Amino acid sequence: MGGKCINKPSYVHFTDKHYEVHGSLAIFGIVGEEEAFYGEFDLQEAAGSLYTHSDGTIFGQIDTLNIGTLDPATYRNKIGVTAAQMQTQLQTLVSDWQVGANKNLTAGTVIPEILGITGKIEANFNQGFVEVGIDATPTTGAQIRDFFAGFLSRKRYQTKKEEMAAINLQFV
Repeated sequence: MGGKCINKPSYVHFTDKHYEVHGSLAIFGIVGEEEAFYGEFDLQEAAGSLYTHSDGTIFGQIDTLNIGTLDPATYRNKIGVTAAQMQTQLQTLVSDWQVGANKNLTAGTVIPEILGITGKIEANFNQGFVEVGIDATPTTGAQIRDFFAGFLSRKRYQTKKEEMAAINLQFV
């Protein structure tokens, strides 16, 4: 599964303890070497408030989480799901996740270990930017370095696969 920004630039706006995200995104799913679905979503939005304590606990609320509108004209699939069904299923999945996330954010949640990276994380939302700090050991620093190096390697591989697929389409 993957995605890319389309149509118009996506943006994020931060103020003190508040965020807004707006975007347009194309998503696709591949099974084996074959495209299972592709869809373009416009008018995606998320908004809410987040803040952290110095112990790494995150509090807040996700007020809006909308996947946007799936354009039926660009929708393709080989899984037997219409554009309307895909829109409904994805929004339901996202809305259910939002309910669970809000429950955790109200009580306070700690960012879990992410790919072996641990540490107390603090995020401060400011006018126009987010300040993030992590209480890390040298081992955590090495884990973060390894994570980003692996991410870059996977991104290069994915880009190369997409380029090869585009070349192969010329001969079909």
